[in-house]
Amino acid sequence: MDLARIYLCVLSVIFAHVSQRFVALAAFSQSLDSDFTFTLPAGRKECFYQSMKKDASLEIEYQVLDGAGLDVDFYISSPSGQVLFSDYRKSDGVHTVETEDGDYMFCFDNTFSAVSEKLIFFELILDNMDADEDPDDWKEYVHGTDMLDMKLEDIMDTINSVKARLGKSVQIQTVLRAFEARDRNLQESNFDRVNFWIHRRWDRLSIHDRRVMGPDSAPGPAVPWQKVLWERQPFPDNYVDERFLEELRRNEGIRQYQYWAVVKEAGFVGQQLSCVAIFITLWLYMEQGLLSPELLLSTSLICAFLGYALHQALGSHGESGCEPRTYMADLQSASIFLSFTFGFSPVLKTLTESVSTDTVYAMSAVMLLAHLMSFPYAQPSPPGSLSLNAALFASVCLASRLPGALHTFTMLSCALMVFALWPCLLQRLRENAPRQFIGVCVGVCLGGVGGLGSQSPAGAVLLALALGGVTLLCPLLLVRLQRHKDNIHGPWDEAEIHEDINRFLH
Repeated sequence: MDLARIYLCVLSVIFAHVSQRFVALAAFSQSLDSDFTFTLPAGRKECFYQSMKKDASLEIEYQVLDGAGLDVDFYISSPSGQVLFSDYRKSDGVHTVETEDGDYMFCFDNTFSAVSEKLIFFELILDNMDADEDPDDWKEYVHGTDMLDMKLEDIMDTINSVKARLGKSVQIQTVLRAFEARDRNLQESNFDRVNFWIHRRWDRLSIHDRRVMGPDSAPGPAVPWQKVLWERQPFPDNYVDERFLEELRRNEGIRQYQYWAVVKEAGFVGQQLSCVAIFITLWLYMEQGLLSPELLLSTSLICAFLGYALHQALGSHGESGCEPRTYMADLQSASIFLSFTFGFSPVLKTLTESVSTDTVYAMSAVMLLAHLMSFPYAQPSPPGSLSLNAALFASVCLASRLPGALHTFTMLSCALMVFALWPCLLQRLRENAPRQFIGVCVGVCLGGVGGLGSQSPAGAVLLALALGGVTLLCPLLLVRLQRHKDNIHGPWDEAEIHEDINRFLH
């Protein structure tokens, strides 16, 4: 009995030492299974490297989790550069390689896709990597008989088997997580598609269902549908009768445009663009000293008087409505404007001295573009406040870069005539003299191209192309696209009151 107790005590001490030794080794040993998830961009290839020893085993398993097609190119290369395995546009794969000393390269290739990126999961399983380095010195703690050694070896084998099975379980769980992520993405995508098509098919069935219902909402004898609300009918509330489209009307009241009529109306846009080019040309001549302010001012005043006389002559007959202005009132308005402009010319000359020239030119270009975009081409008399203010602001910015105060006064007077008075005269020509209106528009366009060509041939070419596109190409596109216009009218339209309701209010 005493001898048995001694053996049991020795066995318990040895087992305690072995357990502590094994726990220490297991805690500081490196795992040979690893997994990784990464995003492979479109048109890219990613390669990874793994150092291996001879007579070891490398197993790689990959899975495409997300991305269009769920496919990727994959290949494994040996340390000598030989391709061992290659997959072409597959969603998953498993490959095992008996290795030799060196670095193995495995690559994922998404260069065949130029749009979609791929989410890829892969796992590496390395076997027999530490076979020569397994610590076996724990047996030095064992002292006893051969039977005790055999028991300890059995314990070690059991523990190693449990460890291997636990590692395999972790590997299987990781693979299952990858499969679950892929299947979840597929199910969500398929659910959205199925839901969308179910709604489409349901709408079609509800619209095209032609079953005739009896009084109890069951198939029965044919009952004609009536468009009334006060009778109970054996039809659902959203029922659509076959005669619903009999009252369909297409393109009701659509105005059919003619090409040359549209070209004539587009001429107003072209001449306004040319007016901006003429104004810029006059400013360039004055800045370079090629045009004196006295000559431009006198010419502008003469043109203003002639244009005023022509405007009054064209509007003397056929004008009704409000009482026309007198000549004295017009002269008084012109005198006030010229006087204030001349008095404030020195102030306007120095208004933008603290602003850089590039900023002034940029503001002028933006304001002239705003003038062209906001100009009321349909009814330009009088010109819109936004377009006129934008043009005058641009003229003030440009005039502040001229040599003297007289230059500034002349430039502002010219801007008033070009952007305020000229559109009123042109509108009067369009209403009372259509043939002369076309000739004037053509002349202004030619003058703008010719004047700008004397300063910048490239600018003249661009202006000519813009005028051709606005006055010839855009009307052609409008007429061609008009045949595709499709406006439908029917019983679904809102009610319109056509009678004069004023007689009911008195």
